[in-house]
Amino acid sequence: MKILILIEISSLGGHVLSALTTGKELSRRGHSIQFAGGDGPMVDEIRKYFPFTLLTYHYNHGSRQTYFTWGSLKTYSQLSHMIDGSRIDHIHAFDARSYIISSILGVLKGIPVTGTLCGGITPYYVIPKSKKLIVFSPEQKRKLNIVYKWNLANVEVLPSRLDMEQFVSNPEETACLCGHHGIDASHKNIVMITNFLGPKVAAVRQVLEGIQPVVRKFPDVSMVFVGARGEFYETARSMGEAINKSIGRQALRFTGPIIQAHRILPAAFAVIGTGRGAFEGMAYRKPTLIVGERGYAGTVGEDNIEDISYFNFSGRNNSAPASPSLITDEISRLLTDPEYYKRTQTFGRHFLEQKIDIRAGIGRIESVYEENSTFARSASKLYRVWDLTKTLSVIMADNYYNQFKLLFSRHS
Repeated sequence: MKILILIEISSLGGHVLSALTTGKELSRRGHSIQFAGGDGPMVDEIRKYFPFTLLTYHYNHGSRQTYFTWGSLKTYSQLSHMIDGSRIDHIHAFDARSYIISSILGVLKGIPVTGTLCGGITPYYVIPKSKKLIVFSPEQKRKLNIVYKWNLANVEVLPSRLDMEQFVSNPEETACLCGHHGIDASHKNIVMITNFLGPKVAAVRQVLEGIQPVVRKFPDVSMVFVGARGEFYETARSMGEAINKSIGRQALRFTGPIIQAHRILPAAFAVIGTGRGAFEGMAYRKPTLIVGERGYAGTVGEDNIEDISYFNFSGRNNSAPASPSLITDEISRLLTDPEYYKRTQTFGRHFLEQKIDIRAGIGRIESVYEENSTFARSASKLYRVWDLTKTLSVIMADNYYNQFKLLFSRHS
């Protein structure tokens, strides 16, 4: 099967890495894979493995982000032109914008479409119906059912998106990376791979506050932030430098972006993160603290894995904001209780191999392709046109409603 994988932006985020991992495994199973999507720092990395066609995405109606604008028709035109010359059998869209644009192609040209929603609480709008939609967590499935009235049978929870074979320690590579980024590999490094956008801002603030008592008390402990994307990055770095100055050493380091950032994790004592950042820590058998928008939400272990995984390792299992002191206490316990540290190492890797490794779920992904292909051939064309028209009408009406509301508030 010739499959086109579609991504709205080629960022260093988890959904792009998930798409690439899926593409690699599909290729190993004999499928022909192409990529298309928006520009970004991962384009060159993707092109090491697959052809990549750049598309121009349009994100805003006025000053507000939305899933579809009149400009999205230009993206559709680019994608349609590409499809006409490529004989694509199936499109797999890894975000809601790409899924909506692909669905127009699906209706007008009969190409089967599968969507994967990677974000923990997406979608933010109604999206076109299909036989099967893939989500990463039961939380998303519940939202689609309650808010958007999707039949539960049409939503497949498929968290598999990690290639476990890539997580092999290479001491020379790790030492080189640490040296390049000024990281003391002999220290107990607490590592957080993150962006500095949206809900991650609150998480980074929590970590900055929670780590201060630790680095003051333990002179061989350092905190390393990997990543730079987002408006909060410079502020966070300034806060880190102020902490360093106050304690008289470079205890907090900001590396900026690192392609394949997981390669630095063998030098970690523990990992802080959400989503893929958490998985990568677990893959290297590092104690992994989940810190989300509401703060510390637990260290991955057998006693809390159901709660944490239900919310896609996002930290939303916290019902209320947590104190940064919980981060302080947990890291301090890991530093002073060797038996506890050892217990937290053993569970995470096993869970990933059973649930998150792409090989554990690739067969189900292929089954979803088959179901959506059957749907594309047999579903009523009238129903699909009506469903797509209704979806686009709702989004566009909301676009103009919010634009008029903003204009009215400015002139009132």
